[in-house]
Amino acid sequence: SVDVVPLLEAMDQQQAQDLYLVPDSRPMWRVRGDLAEALPRALSAEAVAALVYGTMTSTQRRQFKRTRQLEYAFAVPGQSRWRI
Repeated sequence: SVDVVPLLEAMDQQQAQDLYLVPDSRPMWRVRGDLAEALPRALSAEAVAALVYGTMTSTQRRQFKRTRQLEYAFAVPGQSRWRI
């Protein structure tokens, strides 16, 4: 399993702007306009769901399941904040 916080922290270190998570594909991020692999292995649909749902509140999860889209912020106190 992959924890989302180290992945987001690595985004900051790499100065990546966008993180792309697609089931059964390797996570990718955009660095200075170019796509690059964020991890060397593909993530299953279950792993992608766990990563994303792990950043949501129960209310946000319900809204996402209902509308299939959601914009929100995820923060690690004292570190950083990301838009998801």
